[in-house]
Amino acid sequence: MQWDKVKNILIAILLTINLFLLGNLAVRGWQSHRRTSELEANLRTLVSARGMQLDTAFSFPEDITLHELSLDRMEELWQQAKHAAAEKE
Repeated sequence: MQWDKVKNILIAILLTINLFLLGNLAVRGWQSHRRTSELEANLRTLVSARGMQLDTAFSFPEDITLHELSLDRMEELWQQAKHAAAEKE
């Protein structure tokens, strides 16, 4: 068997996997940064709607992880439950 050819193929496969994993890590980091920026903007909007203001130096700590929560489906279920309760009355 041609071990040099097999070795080169294995190196190419491992390099491809590493590039894929690096890309995946970069996408996750970008999404986390985007979520943090959106959260900070939403927090500033919420605070200003209440008549307060955040310090311009405010930022979230870098050592925490912000997990994405989605309430779209729960909101839809809540609206359906409200309509069903209204129809019963």
